[in-house]
Formats: sequence, C-alpha cells, structure tokens
Amino acid sequence: MKIQPKTSFKYRLLFKYSQTFIPHLFYKVEVNGLEHIDATQPAIFLPCHQNGLLDCLTLLSVVHLPIAFYAKSAFFKGKLMNKILAFLRIMPVYRGKENLQDVVRNEENFQNGINLLLKNYPLCIMPEGGQHSEHRLHNLAKGAFRIAFQAQQQLPQNQSVYLYPVGLDYGEYEKIGYPFILNVGKPIKVLDFMPLYNENPPKGINAIKDALYQALASQILNIRSTEYYQTIYVSSYLGSAKTKKRKLNALLTSAFKHRQLIENQLNTLQTQSEDTLKNLSQSVEQYLQHKPDFVLSSLPLSRLSVASVVAFVVLFLPLFIYGLVLNLPTLLIYRFLLHPKLKGGTMVATVKSVIYLMLSPVIHLIAACVLAFCLHSWWIGLAVFFTGMIVTAFTAKYFSRLRLIKAKIFTPKNASEKEIYTQIEKMETH
Repeated sequence: MKIQPKTSFKYRLLFKYSQTFIPHLFYKVEVNGLEHIDATQPAIFLPCHQNGLLDCLTLLSVVHLPIAFYAKSAFFKGKLMNKILAFLRIMPVYRGKENLQDVVRNEENFQNGINLLLKNYPLCIMPEGGQHSEHRLHNLAKGAFRIAFQAQQQLPQNQSVYLYPVGLDYGEYEKIGYPFILNVGKPIKVLDFMPLYNENPPKGINAIKDALYQALASQILNIRSTEYYQTIYVSSYLGSAKTKKRKLNALLTSAFKHRQLIENQLNTLQTQSEDTLKNLSQSVEQYLQHKPDFVLSSLPLSRLSVASVVAFVVLFLPLFIYGLVLNLPTLLIYRFLLHPKLKGGTMVATVKSVIYLMLSPVIHLIAACVLAFCLHSWWIGLAVFFTGMIVTAFTAKYFSRLRLIKAKIFTPKNASEKEIYTQIEKMETH
C-alpha cells in the first residue's frame, strides 16, 4: 500500500475538523514539549500505545503535521477498508502471529515509510508493537528502528532522522470527558547511533532501543509493579490531590509529575518494606468498594475553580439541552446498536470518538433538511447545520463538567480514603 507524500484537499479538511473536535472529548488537555519538534528534519513519532485509534487522533490534533501511521494488518479487510485507511495515511504491518507468510510484505510498506521520511514527511509507529490498556511501558519491537536506520543511511551526513518519544496519559480509557496529557520528549538523533550500527547492526538497534525506552518511560506514568499495579495507580491519583506546586495552565502536568514521584516511591517501598505496601493495598481495596471516581475527585482544584465549574453548568444549561436534543440520534445509535457489541477496553473510547466525529455531521445534515422542509425556511436549516458541530463539541465539554461536579461535590469521602492520604504523606515525609 503506497501513501502519497502530499495530502489531498479532502484529507486536509478532515484533518482540520478532527483537530478542532478531538480536544473537546476531554475535560482538559495539556501538551508539553512541542518546542522539541523540528519540522525541518525527518521525524518518527513513537508514542506508547494505550487507547486504540484515539492515540493517533490525539497526536494529530496536537502535532499539526501530515503524519503517516502504521497499524496491524487485521484492520485491512476488503478494498473499501483499504481505501479508507490509505486515505487516512495508514499503512499495514504484518506480524508473524497473524500470518507468517504475509510478513515479507512488510518490506514494501517499510520502504514506503522510508521514502516519506526522505521527503521530510513524518511517520508515527507504536514501538511496543501492540496495544496495552494500562499505565505501563512494555518491551519495544525493532521495526521502527530498522526503518529509522535504513532512512538514515540514505540521508546526507549532516542530517539526522529524529525519534520523538511521546507519552500519552489518559485519565480514563473507556469514557470521554476525563483529563488528558500529551508529552513530547527531546528527540533522539539516529545519526548519533550510526557508527555503532555500521559496526554491528544488532548492537546499534539495541542501543537506540534502550535509549528510547528510557526516554519514553520518563514521559508516562510507568507503573513497574505487576502485583501492586492497582494499589500504586489509585494511590498516585489520591496522593496527587495534595499537589502544592500548581499553576492554572499546568494543573494536570503538576499532578502528573507528582504521580510519577509517588509511583517511584511505592516501587522502592515494595523492595524495602513490602508489609507497608500490603497495608496500603488493603486500604485501596476497601476504598474501591465504594466505586469512587478518583481520577476527577483527586484533581487539585481550589474551591473557587469548582465554583466556576458549577456556574458554567448552570449558565449554559439551555445550550446543553439544545446540543443534547440535536445529538440524541447519535447517542441512541451508539448506546443501543454499537455499545452492546463492545466488550469493554480501549475500543470503547475509540468507537465513541469515531461515531461522534463522523456520524454527528450526517445527523445534523438530516435534521437541518427536515426542519428546512417542515418550516419552509432554509435559513433555519443552515443555522441548525452550522451550529451543530459547535454544540456537539460543547455538549462533550459540558458532560465532562457534570462528571467533575459529581466527583467533587456529590461523592462522599470515606475512611479508607483518609487512610490512604495518611500513609502516602508519611511515605513522602521520610
């Protein structure tokens, strides 16, 4: 499958539309490290793969470049799907566990990616080689590094392929309306590893793979413990509610760094005093019995900030009702036709996002035509259609505010939560 370097007008139109709409699926979005991106150099973006197609959409909505992606070959079923994915600049990767005979077809797609890099069009490759819906970095595959080195060999000696580690931090995998952070780390220059690669290719690949692993691990909440994964995950959020160094424009990032610190301390505690961690685990289990929304309830917001959210919800209730009515068909189609077929996991958020992104304009167009015909006024029809996408994005944002109010105001605190706070504070003071 060949991806053309230049994008079509239809792609650019969809690209702009998704850039505008996707951020509204989250309560708040914070992006760090865009200053590291050098658009004049060949680039490969290497994000952790946690949330299906949404990983690609969020990257595109932040990095305003015509990125080409690789995806597992299982998605490429039939001519129509192949055309759609090619239009979206997505190429297949064939893996041995799917069909060993098809693996040889990777060379053509890898060469296509190399050609794009040589023309300074960026790629995105999920370096873990698969999707994992957990806050942990897994072993990295070698495909991305093979492409990087082969492209580097064809570049002038003073130019380098840049590898960008991209950390994606979702507050919730299955639901929309939660916080989201995207971190772009400092680039790794493939040129720096070429002497070792020329001398010994396997050693060169392993060296740059290790460098990327360390860089990518620093951009995410990397929970290394398997046994105490849930304990560390929940505790990191509850502990970050006490984040002191916070700025309004970097609220999520400050809490995220605090969560990283708590994870590191609890991971050390597992080797030094596991009994203490077991006690914390029991408190977390008791706390989770109440099914709290600890992600939103732990946001370190001031009372004034919460009050402003309440005022926002009250003030814009009429606009929310209008958006809800206009998008009711889309919500019903998802709820009764698609949701029962999903088995949970990251595909839930992906399907929701795609449905809202692609189906909403069609529903708005039908509603606009029906109203224009019934009311004999095309002006009303046009008004409904053009305001449709604005209120759709607003409705998603409004939902996230309702979730926040429920978590912050209407969720009672319990004794287990206080115990967790106390144990984390003791740990941090030592």
